Amino acid sequence: MNSKPQISIFCFTYNHAKYIRDAIDGFLMQKIDRELEIIIHDDASTDDTIRILKEYERQYPELIHVIYETENQYSKYKYPPRFSYYLMKKEARGDYIAICEGDDYWTDPGKLQMQTDYMESHPDCVMTGHDAELLNCRTGEKKRLELLSGEMDMTADDLINGIRDITSASMVFRREILDMDSFFLDMKVGDYPLKLYSLTKGKIHYFDKVMSVYRYLSEGSWSCGQRSDFKSYLIRWTNKFVFLEKYNKYTYEAYSLVIKKLINNRINTLLRELSDLSIEQFSKMCQSCDKDSDYEAHKYYAAMINLFRQYHDVNYIDDKVKEFAKRNNSILIYGVGVYGKLAAEQLVENNVEFEGFVVSDDRIENKYWQGKQIRKLSELQCIKDRTGILIAVGPQLVSEILAALRDNGITNYIYPFEVCCDELME
Repeated sequence: MNSKPQISIFCFTYNHAKYIRDAIDGFLMQKIDRELEIIIHDDASTDDTIRILKEYERQYPELIHVIYETENQYSKYKYPPRFSYYLMKKEARGDYIAICEGDDYWTDPGKLQMQTDYMESHPDCVMTGHDAELLNCRTGEKKRLELLSGEMDMTADDLINGIRDITSASMVFRREILDMDSFFLDMKVGDYPLKLYSLTKGKIHYFDKVMSVYRYLSEGSWSCGQRSDFKSYLIRWTNKFVFLEKYNKYTYEAYSLVIKKLINNRINTLLRELSDLSIEQFSKMCQSCDKDSDYEAHKYYAAMINLFRQYHDVNYIDDKVKEFAKRNNSILIYGVGVYGKLAAEQLVENNVEFEGFVVSDDRIENKYWQGKQIRKLSELQCIKDRTGILIAVGPQLVSEILAALRDNGITNYIYPFEVCCDELME
């Protein structure tokens, strides 16, 4: 390992004895005309991983270098990515960095050649990724992720939302991306900030080809641990909200709409996943998470508690709804489903009068509901200046309702079933 390699493969492993051979064999099968180095960091494994690593190290002494920890480093750091990126900057010598966790593996011998060739011919591209197969280690089921339909540059929506998100085992990036600003490392999961930082420095190109396997719910993996501990899962997401708030300022709000939509959608998803808890149980969980989180996360836990009450407590009414009612002569509730019934009960319990309900013109079936008149949206034209609309539908329908109101020239409305990101992120 005396000559300077062009590509550094970096592998992080801990108790991956069942999987590490697949990972290393995926590195060794690469057919490429550039110099490689393989750096493996073992975080004090207690199973057979070390024995297997030493075996490969003896076979390929000029190619494989293993860093053996005697104490687990991951558990020492509040934000483990800080240690990971420090280690890569210190140890990796290549112009390009390819990463792969010890429980994932590569399947295509031309992977590195394809990705580095593209980056060599496209100087504005700072990272490449590709499609992958998802392997459920509990069921053995394997399926293609099918992230994007065709080869293309990824968008901010793709990367920030993480819906069509490249896996870490697919990523190859330029070494200078490791020089990211400090706050990018204030998360417990490292590849998300890495991708978002890359987005500020250049393009991220996607290859519509399966060249790796991502093991899901493998023993000792992050995916397995998070799902078994919902408190950690909630803390992780709230930590992500804080990161996105900082990222929004870092990028001068270039992706503000995408970020706010993501936070709202994710909070609503978290509340649905915890809907079997009582209000008291949910509040206690958030308060416990708050104690174990940075102070910046406090406002998100408070907002989630209030929103949970908005969803489940007929005695609760948001202060903004009270103020909205005071400013208007009458209130109409848009929606005659579960949310409409809940909103009506909350107004009644808090002595707030409302006139009736509104539905889209093509959805009206009855003239009365809950003892109140149901109006069509088109009937509001003559009264819109003196009537406030309280939107009471699920998050999946709110965009459609807002568009319908705007199309009808109605701007006097409130939607209490979401957090107000503008206030949280101001």
